[in-house]
Amino acid sequence: MEGVGRNVLGDPVAALTWLVNELSAVDIGLAAGDFITTGTCSEPIPVEPGDSLSARFDDLGVVTCTFVD
Repeated sequence: MEGVGRNVLGDPVAALTWLVNELSAVDIGLAAGDFITTGTCSEPIPVEPGDSLSARFDDLGVVTCTFVD
């Protein structure tokens, strides 16, 4: 799969702004710790408590997260 962020409403920031405004219109807010992704080019990966995943981002480095109960 291939894609670019601008394919979502022309800009990932525009997509995030749209989401926040739509949620606000129905009295749903975002809270600290909420995780929003404005797009992905990969299939979802099923995870369970105790699983750890890592992703390498070229020159930026590696991000690792562990899922807990």
